[in-house]
Amino acid sequence: MQFGMRFRRQDAAGKANDRFWHEIEGTPLDEVRRIQEERLRDQMAYLKANSTFYQEKFAEAGVDFDDIRTIEDLQKLPFTYKTEIRESLAAEPPFGKHRAAPMSDIIQMQASSGTTGSPSYVALTESDAEMWHEMTARCFFANGVRPGDMVLHAFSLAKGFVGGIPVMQGLQYMGTIDVPVGADGGAERLLRACADTRPRCIVGAPNFVLHLAEKAPEVLGCKASELGVEQVIVGGEPGGGIPAIRAKIEDAWGAKCTEMLGGTDLGVTYWAECDAQSGMHMVNMDYVITELLDPESGQIIPWEKGAEG
Repeated sequence: MQFGMRFRRQDAAGKANDRFWHEIEGTPLDEVRRIQEERLRDQMAYLKANSTFYQEKFAEAGVDFDDIRTIEDLQKLPFTYKTEIRESLAAEPPFGKHRAAPMSDIIQMQASSGTTGSPSYVALTESDAEMWHEMTARCFFANGVRPGDMVLHAFSLAKGFVGGIPVMQGLQYMGTIDVPVGADGGAERLLRACADTRPRCIVGAPNFVLHLAEKAPEVLGCKASELGVEQVIVGGEPGGGIPAIRAKIEDAWGAKCTEMLGGTDLGVTYWAECDAQSGMHMVNMDYVITELLDPESGQIIPWEKGAEG
């Protein structure tokens, strides 16, 4: 698929009634694994040629890039910690020694929240941006958003936060209309926009969307549940998966509440909950390999019902 910096994926409108945004979500796990390992080998070859950070890290660990062929082989690798990313950024600002593409190919940057220290700055090439849009679209589609929907943006749009511009880009890519007020616009402005545009969906942090609902009678003279919202998608903080908080959100908005999970280092969002509301699905298996690990030994635990790690 060619991206070419289009706002909207060309076939977005035709996906409205599909079961999944992308076929990988319903692909048998053995075929998913084949795709993952093929991409893993490609990634190792790319890092071997382009990443000073991982060249040094692998050499220090005594591991060769060519040794990483399967998912099991990942156990040979040391973990990468946030402190190492910070040290990398300090060594070669602004994007660190882990930048693995020429500066001339960088078209966008984002930043982590900085809640545990200075923000981490993340550089995106055009293909990275396409990947972020695609991963985001899969999650919002699983969350119940559909092409053609109006979506009220209640995450912050400031500070380079991935819940801001990248969420807007992902929503545009999947063929929705983002109402870009943002939490920074304040509760009154958001609620006025909600009354004016009548969005089918709202995206935001769980405590903030609850706050919006509580302010609706004061600002608009009506309950939030009278505004026609059908889907509330939350993330960015704990809460959406807590039954009591979810029940409050659903009662306040008269809508279904689903949750998503992500993080700046790898993209915007990669886990998403569907209308069944029975936990989150990894919908980006061809981009992100997930493991369940024993915290003591670091050994992989098979994904089985009841397994913990």
